[in-house]
Amino acid sequence: MPETKKKITEIVQEILPNESGDFNEGIMEIGEKICVPNGIPLCEKCPIKQYCYARTHNITDEIPVRIKETKRKIENKTVFVITTENGKVAIQKRANKGLLANLYELPNVNGILEEKDIKRMIKKWNLKLVKINQEKDKTHIFTHIEWHMKHYQITVKEENTDFIWISQKQLNEEYPLPTAFAKFLK
Repeated sequence: MPETKKKITEIVQEILPNESGDFNEGIMEIGEKICVPNGIPLCEKCPIKQYCYARTHNITDEIPVRIKETKRKIENKTVFVITTENGKVAIQKRANKGLLANLYELPNVNGILEEKDIKRMIKKWNLKLVKINQEKDKTHIFTHIEWHMKHYQITVKEENTDFIWISQKQLNEEYPLPTAFAKFLK
């Protein structure tokens, strides 16, 4: 499949106009309304039939092929919006590999934690708890993963060294968070 994509890319780049928006829409519409994956193609109505590989090689019953969608993996997370009494927000940097690599995020853990578990984590992080509120759960959908996130708003006395502590202004201007996490700050 990668060699097919490479070949198609080479062909399309030869004919692609500088302003490609209308061209791309046109090709997608032809694919949707004329090529009809897993259906009977309507070649006689196609405005570019003379260029069609499948038609000229009499393999329209084989091309295009609709790839079956893979089911999204569900991951449960507990997300913390941790703020100090003076308004600093805790963030951390994600690992340099994988989903959302090298981006900043709100502190979170895999799995769904209950309040008693969170209180233990607060102690482990050497933070002094002022208050904890469970907020509305949220979901974020990526193409192949769906995060189901339990959300806690936590206020602590002071900062620690486990996190990066920033002001709301810095959060807005210098450390934009991926949408999956930014939705907790609205």
